[in-house]
Amino acid sequence: MADLGVTSQAIADTLRIATAGDYDQGLAKLNLSQRQVPIVVKLPPEARTDLALLERLTVPGARGPVTLANVASIGIAGGPA
Repeated sequence: MADLGVTSQAIADTLRIATAGDYDQGLAKLNLSQRQVPIVVKLPPEARTDLALLERLTVPGARGPVTLANVASIGIAGGPA
């Protein structure tokens, strides 16, 4: 991971955005005349548990994008809510 210039934060951010969407302050906004509407982009529900698809997501590396499969072991596990 380090030799490819990928950080654990980049991996966490990529998976969070793909599965839950970005934090509100990071979202693009659609400007309407009376308000701004946040645009949330994330994978559809069935894709969020597709390990092969998640392994193909890319994270920024020192020399360009790197697939998650090259820097992490992807699996489904329980955790705190």
